[in-house]
Amino acid sequence: MTAYIKLSTKEYPLHEGDIRLDHPEILEEQTGDTFPILEDYAKVQFVEPPVIDKSTQKAYELAPIYENNKWIMVWDVRDKTQEEIDAEVAYAKEIE
Repeated sequence: MTAYIKLSTKEYPLHEGDIRLDHPEILEEQTGDTFPILEDYAKVQFVEPPVIDKSTQKAYELAPIYENNKWIMVWDVRDKTQEEIDAEVAYAKEIE
């Protein structure tokens, strides 16, 4: 799914439906490659999440950056807290 950024406010992520709320003149059949790029919006290039050790790390998305004339998705990784690890272990036991 394509994500967009509103340039004037840096609101992100936005999707076609969000933009249509502000611009009802966009036709329903205008979607995907035919969805118009309006002056105050830009597509954000998708970047795969980083490969992590899901048992001890968490990947999360940051605000996109503007680089080489395009907006690009940005990821960061952090270690999970012991509390998060304990909660996941407890949940896994609960659903067994």
